[in-house]
Amino acid sequence: MGKTDVVMEAYYSNHDVSGILYPKKSSECFHVQGSEENGVLNLFTSDNRKITLTDLKEDYSQCMRFNEVYAELYDSIPFASADEDNPVATNTITYTYLQPAAYKGIETNNDTKALFAKMFNAAPQQSVEGDFFYPEPYPTMKLKNDFQAAKNRFRKFVDSELQEENKISSQELTMQETNYQYVTYNYNGLVCIINNCFSYAGGAHGMYAHIPVIFDLEQNRILKKDDIFKPGTDDAIIKLIIKYFIAHGDADDKPSDESEGIFKEDVFVENNIGIQNGNIIFFYQPYDINSYIAGTYTAVIKISELIPYITDNSPIKRMLK
Repeated sequence: MGKTDVVMEAYYSNHDVSGILYPKKSSECFHVQGSEENGVLNLFTSDNRKITLTDLKEDYSQCMRFNEVYAELYDSIPFASADEDNPVATNTITYTYLQPAAYKGIETNNDTKALFAKMFNAAPQQSVEGDFFYPEPYPTMKLKNDFQAAKNRFRKFVDSELQEENKISSQELTMQETNYQYVTYNYNGLVCIINNCFSYAGGAHGMYAHIPVIFDLEQNRILKKDDIFKPGTDDAIIKLIIKYFIAHGDADDKPSDESEGIFKEDVFVENNIGIQNGNIIFFYQPYDINSYIAGTYTAVIKISELIPYITDNSPIKRMLK
Protein backbone atom coordinates (compact mmCIF):
# COMPACT_ATOMS: atom_id res chain seq x y z
CA MET A 1 0.00 0.00 0.00
CA GLY A 2 1.22 3.50 -0.68
CA LYS A 3 1.58 6.00 2.14
CA THR A 4 -0.03 8.80 0.11
CA ASP A 5 -3.57 7.61 0.79
CA VAL A 6 -3.18 5.08 3.62
CA VAL A 7 -1.31 4.71 6.86
CA MET A 8 -0.37 1.07 6.61
CA GLU A 9 1.90 -1.21 4.61
CA ALA A 10 0.40 -4.68 4.62
CA TYR A 11 -0.14 -7.93 2.82
CA TYR A 12 -3.48 -9.70 2.59
CA SER A 13 -4.20 -13.41 2.79
CA ASN A 14 -7.92 -13.78 2.17
CA HIS A 15 -9.35 -11.46 4.86
CA ASP A 16 -6.35 -11.77 7.21
CA VAL A 17 -3.97 -8.82 7.29
CA SER A 18 -0.54 -8.27 8.76
CA GLY A 19 1.93 -5.46 8.30
CA ILE A 20 3.26 -2.20 9.70
CA LEU A 21 1.01 0.65 10.80
CA TYR A 22 2.24 4.26 10.64
CA PRO A 23 -0.05 6.51 12.73
CA LYS A 24 -0.49 9.95 11.22
CA LYS A 25 1.60 12.75 12.74
CA SER A 26 3.77 10.20 14.55
CA SER A 27 7.25 8.82 13.97
CA GLU A 28 6.29 5.51 15.60
CA CYS A 29 5.33 2.35 13.77
CA PHE A 30 3.58 -0.80 15.00
CA HIS A 31 3.64 -4.39 13.76
CA VAL A 32 -0.01 -5.41 13.59
CA GLN A 33 -2.21 -8.37 12.72
CA GLY A 34 -5.93 -8.55 12.18
CA SER A 35 -8.70 -8.94 9.64
CA GLU A 36 -10.54 -6.90 7.02
CA GLU A 37 -14.29 -7.03 6.47
CA ASN A 38 -16.38 -4.70 4.31
CA GLY A 39 -13.72 -2.01 4.17
CA VAL A 40 -12.94 -2.04 7.91
CA LEU A 41 -9.61 -3.16 9.37
CA ASN A 42 -9.63 -4.49 12.93
CA LEU A 43 -6.00 -4.71 14.01
CA PHE A 44 -4.09 -5.73 17.12
CA THR A 45 -0.57 -4.67 18.10
CA SER A 46 1.95 -7.00 19.74
CA ASP A 47 0.85 -5.75 23.18
CA ASN A 48 -2.80 -6.52 22.26
CA ARG A 49 -3.98 -2.95 21.69
CA LYS A 50 -6.88 -2.78 19.25
CA ILE A 51 -6.86 -0.35 16.31
CA THR A 52 -9.80 0.05 13.94
CA LEU A 53 -9.34 1.68 10.51
CA THR A 54 -12.28 2.64 8.30
CA ASP A 55 -12.71 4.33 4.92
CA LEU A 56 -9.81 2.35 3.46
CA LYS A 57 -8.28 3.50 0.19
CA GLU A 58 -6.26 0.52 -1.00
CA ASP A 59 -4.07 1.01 -4.03
CA TYR A 60 -3.22 -2.48 -5.18
CA SER A 61 -2.10 -1.18 -8.57
CA GLN A 62 1.34 -0.45 -7.08
CA CYS A 63 1.63 -3.54 -4.87
CA MET A 64 2.39 -7.21 -5.16
CA ARG A 65 -0.41 -9.39 -3.83
CA PHE A 66 0.48 -12.68 -2.18
CA ASN A 67 -1.05 -16.00 -1.30
CA GLU A 68 0.13 -17.53 1.97
CA VAL A 69 0.97 -21.23 1.67
CA TYR A 70 1.54 -23.67 4.50
CA ALA A 71 3.41 -26.97 4.33
CA GLU A 72 4.28 -29.35 7.16
CA LEU A 73 5.92 -32.74 7.70
CA TYR A 74 5.95 -34.56 11.04
CA ASP A 75 7.58 -37.95 11.51
CA SER A 76 8.21 -39.85 14.75
CA ILE A 77 10.04 -43.12 15.38
CA PRO A 78 9.91 -44.82 18.81
CA PHE A 79 13.07 -46.68 19.75
CA ALA A 80 14.34 -48.75 22.67
CA SER A 81 16.62 -47.25 25.32
CA ALA A 82 17.63 -48.40 28.78
CA ASP A 83 18.34 -44.82 29.87
CA GLU A 84 15.13 -43.04 28.80
CA ASP A 85 11.41 -43.67 29.17
CA ASN A 86 9.47 -43.85 25.91
CA PRO A 87 12.20 -42.37 23.69
CA VAL A 88 11.09 -41.07 20.29
CA ALA A 89 13.05 -39.72 17.34
CA THR A 90 11.19 -36.82 15.69
CA ASN A 91 11.51 -34.85 12.48
CA THR A 92 9.37 -31.71 12.03
CA ILE A 93 9.49 -29.42 8.98
CA THR A 94 7.16 -26.42 8.84
CA TYR A 95 7.10 -23.82 6.09
CA THR A 96 4.74 -20.87 5.86
CA TYR A 97 5.69 -18.88 2.81
CA LEU A 98 4.41 -16.14 0.53
CA GLN A 99 3.62 -16.97 -3.06
CA PRO A 100 3.28 -14.01 -5.49
CA ALA A 101 -0.26 -13.84 -6.86
CA ALA A 102 -0.63 -10.57 -8.81
CA TYR A 103 1.18 -7.34 -9.54
CA LYS A 104 -0.50 -4.18 -10.86
CA GLY A 105 -3.71 -6.17 -11.12
CA ILE A 106 -2.15 -8.79 -13.41
CA GLU A 107 -1.60 -12.39 -12.34
CA THR A 108 2.09 -13.11 -11.87
CA ASN A 109 3.78 -15.13 -14.60
CA ASN A 110 6.29 -17.97 -14.28
CA ASP A 111 9.28 -15.60 -14.52
CA THR A 112 8.09 -13.68 -11.45
CA LYS A 113 7.30 -16.88 -9.57
CA ALA A 114 10.77 -18.20 -10.39
CA LEU A 115 12.30 -14.96 -9.09
CA PHE A 116 10.50 -15.25 -5.76
CA ALA A 117 11.48 -18.92 -5.51
CA LYS A 118 15.09 -17.77 -5.27
CA MET A 119 14.44 -16.23 -1.87
CA PHE A 120 14.89 -19.69 -0.35
CA ASN A 121 18.41 -19.87 -1.73
CA ALA A 122 19.37 -17.16 0.78
CA ALA A 123 18.25 -19.24 3.74
CA PRO A 124 20.50 -21.58 5.75
CA GLN A 125 20.87 -25.04 4.23
CA GLN A 126 17.91 -27.19 5.18
CA SER A 127 17.55 -30.95 4.87
CA VAL A 128 14.71 -30.18 2.47
CA GLU A 129 15.61 -27.95 -0.46
CA GLY A 130 13.52 -24.81 -0.09
CA ASP A 131 13.03 -23.88 -3.72
CA PHE A 132 10.86 -26.90 -4.57
CA PHE A 133 7.78 -25.09 -3.21
CA TYR A 134 7.33 -22.93 -6.29
CA PRO A 135 5.44 -22.28 -8.47
CA GLU A 136 2.54 -24.50 -7.37
CA PRO A 137 0.69 -24.14 -4.06
CA TYR A 138 0.66 -26.89 -1.44
CA PRO A 139 -0.27 -29.68 -1.69
CA THR A 140 1.20 -30.90 -4.96
CA MET A 141 2.63 -34.24 -6.02
CA LYS A 142 6.12 -32.73 -6.28
CA LEU A 143 5.90 -31.36 -2.73
CA LYS A 144 4.63 -34.69 -1.44
CA ASN A 145 7.51 -36.46 -3.15
CA ASP A 146 10.08 -34.08 -1.66
CA PHE A 147 8.62 -34.48 1.81
CA GLN A 148 8.71 -38.24 1.34
CA ALA A 149 12.39 -37.97 0.37
CA ALA A 150 13.04 -35.96 3.56
CA LYS A 151 11.21 -38.60 5.58
CA ASN A 152 13.29 -41.37 4.00
CA ARG A 153 16.55 -39.50 4.71
CA PHE A 154 15.57 -39.00 8.35
CA ARG A 155 14.65 -42.63 8.86
CA LYS A 156 17.91 -43.74 7.25
CA PHE A 157 19.79 -41.40 9.59
CA VAL A 158 17.96 -42.75 12.67
CA ASP A 159 18.65 -46.35 11.63
CA SER A 160 22.37 -45.67 11.22
CA GLU A 161 22.58 -43.91 14.62
CA LEU A 162 20.74 -46.70 16.44
CA GLN A 163 23.08 -49.31 14.97
CA GLU A 164 25.99 -47.71 16.81
CA GLU A 165 26.87 -49.13 20.20
CA ASN A 166 27.01 -45.70 21.86
CA LYS A 167 24.10 -44.58 24.02
CA ILE A 168 21.79 -42.18 22.25
CA SER A 169 18.94 -39.94 23.46
CA SER A 170 15.80 -38.48 21.91
CA GLN A 171 17.47 -35.08 21.91
CA GLU A 172 20.20 -36.40 19.62
CA LEU A 173 17.53 -37.71 17.25
CA THR A 174 15.39 -34.56 17.15
CA MET A 175 15.26 -32.61 13.88
CA GLN A 176 13.30 -29.40 13.45
CA GLU A 177 13.19 -26.94 10.57
CA THR A 178 10.94 -23.89 10.38
CA ASN A 179 10.68 -21.08 7.87
CA TYR A 180 8.12 -18.27 7.78
CA GLN A 181 8.08 -14.92 6.01
CA TYR A 182 6.71 -11.42 6.35
CA VAL A 183 6.73 -8.30 4.18
CA THR A 184 8.36 -5.04 5.32
CA TYR A 185 7.96 -3.03 2.08
CA ASN A 186 5.65 -3.41 -0.93
CA TYR A 187 5.48 -0.31 -3.13
CA ASN A 188 7.25 1.58 -5.93
CA GLY A 189 8.09 -1.68 -7.72
CA LEU A 190 10.02 -2.93 -4.68
CA VAL A 191 9.16 -5.78 -2.33
CA CYS A 192 11.14 -6.76 0.76
CA ILE A 193 10.46 -10.11 2.39
CA ILE A 194 12.12 -11.36 5.58
CA ASN A 195 12.76 -15.11 5.86
CA ASN A 196 12.74 -16.30 9.47
CA CYS A 197 14.58 -19.62 9.53
CA PHE A 198 15.25 -22.05 12.38
CA SER A 199 17.06 -25.39 12.30
CA TYR A 200 17.76 -27.86 15.11
CA ALA A 201 19.59 -31.15 14.72
CA GLY A 202 20.30 -32.17 18.30
CA GLY A 203 22.95 -30.65 20.52
CA ALA A 204 22.86 -27.68 22.87
CA HIS A 205 20.76 -25.38 20.71
CA GLY A 206 19.43 -24.79 17.22
CA MET A 207 20.42 -22.10 14.75
CA TYR A 208 18.18 -19.33 13.48
CA ALA A 209 18.47 -16.43 11.07
CA HIS A 210 16.49 -13.50 9.67
CA ILE A 211 17.28 -13.26 5.96
CA PRO A 212 16.00 -10.20 4.06
CA VAL A 213 15.44 -10.35 0.30
CA ILE A 214 14.68 -7.24 -1.79
CA PHE A 215 12.93 -7.75 -5.14
CA ASP A 216 13.03 -5.20 -7.95
CA LEU A 217 9.81 -5.97 -9.82
CA GLU A 218 10.51 -3.51 -12.62
CA GLN A 219 13.69 -5.37 -13.64
CA ASN A 220 12.69 -8.79 -12.25
CA ARG A 221 15.78 -9.24 -10.09
CA ILE A 222 16.94 -9.59 -6.49
CA LEU A 223 18.94 -6.61 -5.24
CA LYS A 224 22.32 -7.12 -3.61
CA LYS A 225 24.61 -4.77 -1.73
CA ASP A 226 26.35 -3.62 -4.93
CA ASP A 227 22.96 -2.66 -6.41
CA ILE A 228 22.38 -0.32 -3.48
CA PHE A 229 25.65 1.20 -2.27
CA LYS A 230 28.62 2.77 -4.02
CA PRO A 231 31.99 0.95 -3.84
CA GLY A 232 34.24 2.04 -0.99
CA THR A 233 31.46 3.32 1.26
CA ASP A 234 31.50 0.55 3.87
CA ASP A 235 33.44 2.56 6.48
CA ALA A 236 31.01 5.48 6.31
CA ILE A 237 27.98 3.17 6.53
CA ILE A 238 29.52 1.25 9.45
CA LYS A 239 29.85 4.52 11.39
CA LEU A 240 26.09 5.10 11.01
CA ILE A 241 25.35 1.52 12.10
CA ILE A 242 27.57 1.82 15.19
CA LYS A 243 25.93 5.15 16.01
CA TYR A 244 22.53 3.41 15.88
CA PHE A 245 23.70 0.55 18.14
CA ILE A 246 25.14 2.98 20.69
CA ALA A 247 21.93 5.04 20.70
CA HIS A 248 19.85 1.90 21.33
CA GLY A 249 22.10 0.49 24.07
CA ASP A 250 23.47 -2.39 22.00
CA ALA A 251 27.06 -1.11 21.96
CA ASP A 252 29.36 0.94 24.13
CA ASP A 253 31.23 3.95 22.86
CA LYS A 254 34.44 2.38 24.15
CA PRO A 255 33.68 -1.30 24.85
CA SER A 256 35.96 -3.07 27.31
CA ASP A 257 36.80 -6.75 27.58
CA GLU A 258 33.96 -7.07 30.10
CA SER A 259 31.42 -5.36 27.84
CA GLU A 260 28.42 -7.38 26.70
CA GLY A 261 27.82 -4.98 23.84
CA ILE A 262 29.02 -5.03 20.27
CA PHE A 263 32.65 -4.34 19.46
CA LYS A 264 33.01 -1.66 16.81
CA GLU A 265 35.60 -3.64 14.87
CA ASP A 266 33.14 -6.53 14.45
CA VAL A 267 30.54 -4.49 12.52
CA PHE A 268 30.48 -4.99 8.76
CA VAL A 269 28.21 -4.39 5.77
CA GLU A 270 27.00 -7.50 3.96
CA ASN A 271 24.13 -8.56 1.71
CA ASN A 272 21.73 -9.00 4.65
CA ILE A 273 19.98 -5.73 3.82
CA GLY A 274 16.24 -5.05 3.94
CA ILE A 275 14.01 -2.02 3.46
CA GLN A 276 11.13 -0.53 5.39
CA ASN A 277 9.15 2.65 4.89
CA GLY A 278 11.83 5.36 4.74
CA ASN A 279 14.52 3.08 6.18
CA ILE A 280 17.22 0.62 5.21
CA ILE A 281 17.68 -2.26 7.67
CA PHE A 282 20.98 -4.09 8.28
CA PHE A 283 20.50 -7.60 9.70
CA TYR A 284 23.11 -9.48 11.75
CA GLN A 285 22.66 -13.16 12.57
CA PRO A 286 23.82 -14.97 15.74
CA TYR A 287 27.64 -15.02 15.90
CA ASP A 288 27.96 -12.28 13.25
CA ILE A 289 28.86 -9.49 15.67
CA ASN A 290 28.28 -11.04 19.08
CA SER A 291 27.73 -14.36 20.85
CA TYR A 292 24.89 -16.78 20.10
CA ILE A 293 23.13 -15.93 23.34
CA ALA A 294 23.09 -12.24 22.36
CA GLY A 295 20.84 -13.18 19.43
CA THR A 296 20.27 -11.24 16.23
CA TYR A 297 20.75 -7.51 15.71
CA THR A 298 19.17 -5.02 13.34
CA ALA A 299 20.25 -1.47 12.62
CA VAL A 300 17.50 0.71 11.12
CA ILE A 301 18.98 3.70 9.29
CA LYS A 302 16.94 6.42 7.59
CA ILE A 303 17.49 6.38 3.83
CA SER A 304 18.03 10.15 3.97
CA GLU A 305 21.20 9.54 6.04
CA LEU A 306 22.46 7.00 3.51
CA ILE A 307 21.79 8.98 0.31
CA PRO A 308 25.46 10.05 -0.15
CA TYR A 309 26.46 6.37 -0.27
CA ILE A 310 23.68 5.03 -2.52
CA THR A 311 24.46 4.52 -6.21
CA ASP A 312 23.03 7.12 -8.56
CA ASN A 313 20.72 4.69 -10.37
CA SER A 314 19.85 2.43 -7.44
CA PRO A 315 16.21 1.18 -7.47
CA ILE A 316 16.19 1.86 -3.72
CA LYS A 317 15.80 5.57 -4.48
CA ARG A 318 12.23 4.85 -5.58
CA MET A 319 11.41 4.77 -1.85
CA LEU A 320 11.82 8.55 -1.86
CA LYS A 321 8.95 9.08 -4.29
